[in-house]
Amino acid sequence: MPDSVSFLDARLGALFLPGCHAPGGIIAWRLRSDGDVHLRNEFRSDGPVDLGGARIGGQLDCTGGQFAAKTGRALNCGAAQIGAAVFLRGGFHAEGEVNFVGAEIGGQLACTGGHFAAKTGRALNCDAAQIGADVFLRGDFHAEGEINFVGAEIGGQLDCDGGHFAAKTGRALNCDSARIGADVFLRGGFHAEAMVNFVRCQVYGNFRVETARVDGVFDGEAMRVSQGFFWRDVTGARPGVVLTEAQVGSLRDEWASWDGVDAVKLSGFRYDRVENHMTIRQRLDWLKMARVHPFDPQPHVQLANVLSTQGDRSDASLILLNREHRQRRSARRQATEEIDGSVGAGIRSTQQDMLKPVNWSFRAMFGYGHRPARALLWALGAIVFSAWLYGEAFKAHQFAPNSDVVLTSAAWLDAVKLAQCPDKPDGSGPDDRLSQCAGPPPLETWLKTPAGRDYETFDRWLYGLDLFIPLDALGQELAWAPSATRGDLGWWAFYLRWVIQSLGWILTAVGAGVLTGLIGRRD
Repeated sequence: MPDSVSFLDARLGALFLPGCHAPGGIIAWRLRSDGDVHLRNEFRSDGPVDLGGARIGGQLDCTGGQFAAKTGRALNCGAAQIGAAVFLRGGFHAEGEVNFVGAEIGGQLACTGGHFAAKTGRALNCDAAQIGADVFLRGDFHAEGEINFVGAEIGGQLDCDGGHFAAKTGRALNCDSARIGADVFLRGGFHAEAMVNFVRCQVYGNFRVETARVDGVFDGEAMRVSQGFFWRDVTGARPGVVLTEAQVGSLRDEWASWDGVDAVKLSGFRYDRVENHMTIRQRLDWLKMARVHPFDPQPHVQLANVLSTQGDRSDASLILLNREHRQRRSARRQATEEIDGSVGAGIRSTQQDMLKPVNWSFRAMFGYGHRPARALLWALGAIVFSAWLYGEAFKAHQFAPNSDVVLTSAAWLDAVKLAQCPDKPDGSGPDDRLSQCAGPPPLETWLKTPAGRDYETFDRWLYGLDLFIPLDALGQELAWAPSATRGDLGWWAFYLRWVIQSLGWILTAVGAGVLTGLIGRRD
């Protein structure tokens, strides 16, 4: 290459070129340097600097260097072995790819404040690199093009605090299958304009995305984080967050950072603890963002189990209730979508339609078995309503003793005779339902007799309780019965008793099954 400087297969004690200008670049394939290599302090190259396969015993320090290759790579250290740190910081500027594919770096890779601008390819390519300590892409770090650490091993932390990753397409930061020995920091003004990819990445510390702007998809599918995954104060377009099959020690997030994300994929996402300030409604909205069809219940079960383990059983039961509701609704939708004119598909769709009122009742009364206390409210409501209705009907004397002995007694027959009703105006028969009677209702007359005063005393609350509980243990229902022919209250009381009794049987039987775990709960 014209005007290039060649150190091809050279063996040196060290190489220091601070402030130098290499118009045609430097060719230093398989360079052997026992000490440091310095291309720093306003070093400038107008062609590629190639250190492919080099063996450098000390540091590679390019602090403040200008690498402006017109074609090819600005700096190539592919398969190089560098015994100490690599510094591409403090005003470092590269126009073209910086390549460390398969390189071994004994210390840190420090790019704080570096500017990497690749017109084609990757801005910084560390595919399968082995880095013994930390990687710093922070401060005023700026990259125009993909930053690639696919399959890399980083012994320390990956610190991108304040870094700007300005790839317009593809991936802004790609750490697919990387192994990171400590924390990952994407915070303090971190900004990615395209996808952030940590698919299958192993992080042995915390993963902190905080005070950051993400304008592309965050893909953490199948990643493993030994400690906490932080998702706080995150803004930007955020078209999607993928946590499918990911596993983290604890989930530490907030609703404001999820609100506005177009879609969240949570199938198989596992965590041991949740630490957040989100309400249960916000957490349900977070689960709803998955938009998976057919419905996947795993994210609900995962969250409910963690909340239950942390002692928040009430919220856990609400999560499972929502899971059950969405799962049944998804089954109806799927049965409808599968209608193809066949008999089997039609039967399945009809079955789902028939189950809809059953599901609604089970949800309203028992929360699908996860909120059994709801049955107590229904029971209390039924008893209060019964006490009011039957108490008012009795007060209006639209009741009768429920005893054959009483109803055939002379005192009762005389009371009935006294209350004989005239015929209807059209002559079609006695108007014995609504009232125009010659005398008082039979019950009013009979209660004033000695037999009536000595009969079982009516109590509206005991009657409502006795009617609802299917045992007839209090004697009220056996002693008294509403009369359907003495007025509106008696008519409603007469026919509604079967509804109330049926509700009592259902709530008692199903409630017992729910409480014993035979019905509903499966988690």
